[in-house]
Amino acid sequence: MTPSPPNATVATAADIPGESAAPLPSPYCREAGFHFGPGLRIAASVWSSRRNEAATRILAVHGIGDNAASWDHFLSGVFEVAPDAFHVVAIDLPGHGFSDHWVREGVCFQITTEWFSFVILSHSLGAEISSLLAAAMPERVSHYIAFDGLGPYRYPGSAADFLRAGLARHTRAVGPKRVFPTVAAATAARMNGMFPLSAPAAGALIRRSLAPAEPSTTTDPYSGGGGFVWSSDPLSLTRPRYDYQPDCIKDVLAAIRAPTLSVWADGSSAAKRYAAHERVRLISADVTVVVMPGGHHVHLEPDTVGVATFAALKWLERQGVPMPFAAGKSAGDVLSGTTATLPGRVRRVELRNGWGASGLVAVFAAHL
Repeated sequence: MTPSPPNATVATAADIPGESAAPLPSPYCREAGFHFGPGLRIAASVWSSRRNEAATRILAVHGIGDNAASWDHFLSGVFEVAPDAFHVVAIDLPGHGFSDHWVREGVCFQITTEWFSFVILSHSLGAEISSLLAAAMPERVSHYIAFDGLGPYRYPGSAADFLRAGLARHTRAVGPKRVFPTVAAATAARMNGMFPLSAPAAGALIRRSLAPAEPSTTTDPYSGGGGFVWSSDPLSLTRPRYDYQPDCIKDVLAAIRAPTLSVWADGSSAAKRYAAHERVRLISADVTVVVMPGGHHVHLEPDTVGVATFAALKWLERQGVPMPFAAGKSAGDVLSGTTATLPGRVRRVELRNGWGASGLVAVFAAHL
């Protein structure tokens, strides 16, 4: 789904079916919390059949303003065709979803301390943060999958601009929270956010996005103690916290040893913003780049998630990751709800330790 143009129709509460947040998306999904001390709780959705102790471990890390439910549609497809293949922990980053607000990112990755080897599944901000993990723990990160993001953040202006932007965002973040009278109204607002979403995509995120409004914390005249506010920490959305310099970015990417799947959406500006055609060539390991139709949330939107899931499953399968499919199932079954013309429009180029760079530039030429 490509981002809506500025004059696109704005969603309203009337466009959202129902008044309640979505239930757990799958019988394979359960809620979990990881405690690292007072005020240091990381919430997560854990996906597992619990039948295969040797299942491949995956740490799933969402993007800014999202939460663990960002992976609901993607993982529902995965567990429908291969329920015993993976054990997935999809975390709510600090200040997002149900996690505490003042946990540092480094703490949340302590979840993986007992995993000898694991795969990273990441999106946007999650791909930025996870690149640091892949660089710091090359002996334990076996494979790295990144959707619409790659490597640390680089602010596109001067250092002074970076500081001014951070102060302005902080000032906006500490104001009264917006109150929504219904879940439907909040879902409509999420649909019209920085990255426009369909109702099903926004509805998935809303499941972990809301908290009851409190009269003492809002000046909204109609709340009367009712309604909902975003559960996320407003300050967590005031990124960038850090501005990584080019040499640091190069060092991080060069330290990644895990085979990498880098997926970019042709309807998103992320490939240009991250200078994707340059960054993928800096990774030391083998890299497969996929450019697919869709917007920033290709892994979540119903019309593109099938292709995104298929690409990840086939890539992992080709990498030799054990893939015990359910009887009569294959990776191709996740494409069942996908727009028929999408698979033929997906383009892939593989880099083998630097070879094929000119082909990579050609693939991205139309999107930069």
